[in-house]
Amino acid sequence: RQVQIGEAMECTGDMSNTKLSFAVKSIDIRDNIAELPKDYFSDYERITALLDENGKFDTYEKTETVWENNALVEKSVGEVHLGFAYVTMEITNLSDEPATDEFVFANLVYKNLETGEEECEVFGGLGDETVYYDGSDYLDGVYNVKLYHSDFEAGETRTVHLGVLFMKERQDEAYLQFFNWTNTMDTCYVKLIS
Repeated sequence: RQVQIGEAMECTGDMSNTKLSFAVKSIDIRDNIAELPKDYFSDYERITALLDENGKFDTYEKTETVWENNALVEKSVGEVHLGFAYVTMEITNLSDEPATDEFVFANLVYKNLETGEEECEVFGGLGDETVYYDGSDYLDGVYNVKLYHSDFEAGETRTVHLGVLFMKERQDEAYLQFFNWTNTMDTCYVKLIS
């Protein structure tokens, strides 16, 4: 279902009695990530490889693998301009008990509303996943394997930020996708640019 900015999305735990409410409060489009703490990026080195000498996102050469002359080869299909969506969210634990090790995550998809088809893009091996999260209680400092996990006291509301990369050329089709990892809830979509 499509969700508006400020509208709550509820998530019920598959194996527990937890119930969380997620609400996207704002989406800020940035070209520069220099002021963001590097510890909150899932793979800071890969992301900085996409930046120019001024710390802004460089143009990215999009390639595709094609079969040519009895071999798979990478061919350029043009350049794209990357942007960074800095998403402010409020997460509330609606349960009467603490919620431990809760997964907070979103993907970026390009959705054709007429056909319902979705596409994902991969930049520098990063995929379509969230690349930044500042609400983690589980930073490991090496690979940030559990970066997207948080603990919430009963009734606690926490303001957090997620970050995703997107192609500016396709920003009208870009959506944040929530809860696609579970079959117990509707997948929710928030339009990246309103």
